[in-house]
Order: sequence, then structure tokens, then C-alpha cells
Amino acid sequence: MTRANSLLTAIVAELRLRLPGLSSCEVHDGKWDESELMRWTVLTPAVRVAWLGAARTETPGEAWTDCSQQLAAYVVTRDQEDLSRGAAARNLVDWLLLYLPRARWGLTGIGPVEDLRAANLYSSAVDKTGLAMWVVTWLQKLRLEAAADGTCPPLPGELYASARNDPHEAIHPEET
Repeated sequence: MTRANSLLTAIVAELRLRLPGLSSCEVHDGKWDESELMRWTVLTPAVRVAWLGAARTETPGEAWTDCSQQLAAYVVTRDQEDLSRGAAARNLVDWLLLYLPRARWGLTGIGPVEDLRAANLYSSAVDKTGLAMWVVTWLQKLRLEAAADGTCPPLPGELYASARNDPHEAIHPEET
């Protein structure tokens, strides 16, 4: 069964495969803005993929629910010898706009991309860093399946919480 984490992992893996010229392609845990630039962007060109939210769109049967996932790919570039940071960012954004409508990430239970958009995140603060920053956003349905008996499935393998003695000790749902 595909869930949000496996979706993000698959997106990053496919972008790394299809865009071998990227210096960095990683999952990012939320919106990205200029305050993140110096902390996260050491290598460019870079793409950071984020899951920004979800909304239940339909539950036509008891065994599954389709949720519309709000996803984002943040593109960050810097000037190169023969290519400006703006041109490099636009090249990546153009490619994403062409590729994403066909993307299913090699997973089952994934719907087509909807509401595909791109936005330039230029600001004077971003400009002063010598970087260009864009975001490509889209919606994509993810089918969440119930257990065979129609109940909610158990939590995925591990859930990490610092409430235990060892903050890295796995908490298994069947133990709680």
C-alpha cells in the first residue's frame, strides 16, 4: 500500500534518476522559504520535495479512501559559468511542468497530477544570496486502503517518540 512517506521517497528517487545533473534532491518537511536557503542549500542545482497537506476527496467504498495530496518541488539554482541562476531555474521548472502530468512514480493507487502550478519565489533577500528559487506545486490523489476486514490498518513499522527512555527506540503499534 502506498502512503505519504513512500510517495515522497518515490518522487525523490525518480527525480534523481531523471535529473542526474542535480547536485541535491531530497525530501523537505514543509514549506520552503528564503530563511531555509542558507541552512539547506549547499549544493545546487537542488530540488526539495515536500508534502504540504492532504484532503479527503472521496470514500466510494469501505475498503479505501482517496486523498488529494498537496505536493511541492522547490527548485534552487545559482549562477553557473555559462548559465544564469534564473535561466537554470526556469529550465528545471519547464522540465517539471512537462514531466509531472505523466508521473505516477512507479506506484499503484496514484492518480493523475492536477492543478499544476509554478511560482517564482524571487525576493531581494533571495537575490542577495546569489540564488534563484521557484516552487512547482500540484495535487495528486493517493489511495489509502483499509485492512482486509475494513478496519484502519496498523501504523507503519516504526514510530519514533522521545517519550521513551531511548528517543531512537522504535515504538511498534502492537506494543502500545
